[in-house]
Amino acid sequence: MLLGIHVFTYFGGSGYNSIDGDFSDIKYVVMQLSRSLTDVNRKHEVLQVEMERLSSVLPQVTSGHKSKEALEPCRRNNLHNQIGEVLDYDRQITDFALESAGARVIDTADTIEHVQYESPVGYALHVFTSWVCRNCLGARAMIRPSSLPGECWAFKGSRGEATILLLGTVKITGFSIEHIPAQISPTREISSAPRLCQVEGLEYRTDAYGHDYGTFEYDKDGKPNQYFEVAHPTNKAFNMVRLRVMSNWGHPVHTCVYRFRVHGELVHGQLPKNSGDDNILEVIENE
Repeated sequence: MLLGIHVFTYFGGSGYNSIDGDFSDIKYVVMQLSRSLTDVNRKHEVLQVEMERLSSVLPQVTSGHKSKEALEPCRRNNLHNQIGEVLDYDRQITDFALESAGARVIDTADTIEHVQYESPVGYALHVFTSWVCRNCLGARAMIRPSSLPGECWAFKGSRGEATILLLGTVKITGFSIEHIPAQISPTREISSAPRLCQVEGLEYRTDAYGHDYGTFEYDKDGKPNQYFEVAHPTNKAFNMVRLRVMSNWGHPVHTCVYRFRVHGELVHGQLPKNSGDDNILEVIENE
C-alpha cells in the first residue's frame, strides 16, 4: 500500500511533498522503536548475566547463613563434650590417689587452710584442731570424685603442699590436675587455680629427698582437667607422693586445688592391707 501511495504521489505531482513527509515520520518512528527494542535486548542480556552470577553466589550465602545458625549448637555441643570428658575421666584411666579406693592425705606440712569464719571463736577452734591433727580435712577434697564450685582444697596464699598415701605401690607415669572452668565459677574467673606444681615420690612421709617427677604448669585457659606426663621417669615405684603448689594465677588471698590424680601401674598388684585409718598409722609408725 505504501508503494502504491508512493507511485501515486510520484505521478500526482503536487501532493508528493506532504505524503513524503508523513512517510519520513513513519520511518523515524520505526527506527526509534527498533532502537528501543535493541536497548531492551541489551538490558535483558545484562540482567541475565547478573541473574547467573547471583545464582552461583546464592548457595554459598545460604551455606554461610546455615553455618552461622549451626555455630551456637556446635559451641554448646563442644562445651557438653568438654564437661562430659571431665565427668568420664575416672572411667577411662586409673587414679591411684582416689580416696574412695583407699588413698589418704596424711600430711599438709605448714599449709594453712583457707576458711571463712563467722566469729573469732570459730577461728580459734580451727587453729586448735589444726594444731592437734595435722591431717587437714580440707586437703581430702582434692582426692574425692566431686568437683563442684567450692568443693576444693583451699589454702591461704599461693604456696602449699600435701602428702598423699596412694592405694598401693605404683610406678608413676603421669598426673592430672583439675579446676572448675571459668563459666561455672561464681565470679566468672579462676585466678585461684594452681599454676606451677611439683610432684615428688616418697619412701616415707617426711622424706626430704624424694624423687622429683618434675614441675608442671596448669593452664587456666585450657581444659578443666589436664594430664601431665612425668618429666623425670624412674623405674622405682612409690606408695606416697608429695604435691607442692608453688604459685597460682594471681589470686591475692588463696589457692584452690579441685582434684589431683596419680596415674601409672600397680607394682605386682601390691595393695595396702586395708584402706582404713589403721593403715595410715602403720605407715607412720614404720617411719
